[in-house]
Amino acid sequence: VGMAEPCPLLNDSGNDSGESTSAHSRLYNIGKDLDVLNEIQNAVWITNFQQDDTRFVWANTSALRLWSKPSLVAFISTDITSERSLAVKKIHQDIFEDVQIGRKIVIQRRTMYPSGVAVTVDLEFRPINLIISEDTEPATYVMVTGVPIIIQEEGHKEMIRSHE
Repeated sequence: VGMAEPCPLLNDSGNDSGESTSAHSRLYNIGKDLDVLNEIQNAVWITNFQQDDTRFVWANTSALRLWSKPSLVAFISTDITSERSLAVKKIHQDIFEDVQIGRKIVIQRRTMYPSGVAVTVDLEFRPINLIISEDTEPATYVMVTGVPIIIQEEGHKEMIRSHE
């Protein structure tokens, strides 16, 4: 269950001309601009949800802990497509269409299974324009911010997993 909403417009021009640019039209360089996100407690990671190229692109240190990954290289190397169910494939396609194409912000509560352990997380998916490397064109990816929540009982976790 989630909701999608259009990205708000911000006046980035610093004047009163009424010129507005999308909050997500700025272009960021993955090697220079995202390191500051390692300073925050919230897990933040970048994902591409294109059907033929669904993959992790980047993560801050909090996301590496959430996903139980020892390094950024291990995180990026994670196979997130080969064992996904039809329901998860549909979720990924919806996120791609809403966020990467439609440029909306999507908020969902999901249960993920890093290293096979259930973690329920409140997630915000938002578009971000990135240059991954000097030899690639800028593209829109999904910046995911995750805040884990506590689920009290093991039976509840198993019930959730049975519906995914």
